[in-house]
Amino acid sequence: MEKTREINLQEIIYAILNRIWLVILAAVVCGAAMNIYTAKFITPMYRSSVTLYVNNSTKFIDGETEIEKVDRIASADLATSERLVTTYVTILESNTVLSQVSDKVYEETGVRISSGAIRGAMSAGAVNETEVFRVAISHPDPKMAAVIANAIAKVAEEGALASIVEGSSTKVVDWATVPGAPYYPSVSRNTILGIAGGILLAVAFIVLTVLMDVRVRSEEDLTRLSDAPVLGVIPNFEVESEKGYAYVSKKNSEVSGDQDADKSDSEVTK
Repeated sequence: MEKTREINLQEIIYAILNRIWLVILAAVVCGAAMNIYTAKFITPMYRSSVTLYVNNSTKFIDGETEIEKVDRIASADLATSERLVTTYVTILESNTVLSQVSDKVYEETGVRISSGAIRGAMSAGAVNETEVFRVAISHPDPKMAAVIANAIAKVAEEGALASIVEGSSTKVVDWATVPGAPYYPSVSRNTILGIAGGILLAVAFIVLTVLMDVRVRSEEDLTRLSDAPVLGVIPNFEVESEKGYAYVSKKNSEVSGDQDADKSDSEVTK
């Protein structure tokens, strides 16, 4: 019957502690590599955002008289506004609206950015499930990120969205500002991930080395290899050996040394 080797956690832990220098070295190397790669080879991205409010309490016409609902905002209006957020976000991503945003950016900066590029840089969503939603722009240039975000806010405030969704309006809560620091990549986070990865690689290497080691080192190893009983064990008193047990007789060693000395003296006498 073929015997399988059991995993000895104590042996694995001892092997890891015995090679802790390898774990530390791998952590330092991988952490430094990720730090350099992140800082030198990844383009930093800046994010700027605007906050907009969807208002469903607009004017409506009753016959020939225009009545403005200014007294109160009904709860039904707020619920409708929350549903309108999803609709507005979808409309914001349309070519009809983004082409107007592109024109606004060109008027302000003289740089033409396509609708597809703006769509790829934009992310939008409701804020805490309210009728307020935020539109964020990611760009390698922090000033351009703020310009595009404010262009979206201007187009929305001027009625580009309300002209499609009748009976609603959009107001700007917060305008975009120029970000002072990139949001991606995070050098510190990537460095920590590199250190963690180096530790895992080193530990995995040590564990595989222990599991693949088939050398007989102890009585337990012999028991796993054969069903034959172990009659005796010769302890190792003198020599430390990684390949197994060893025994050296001090008496034999002294006799051997004396014989070598006599032989040497004889050779000198001759």
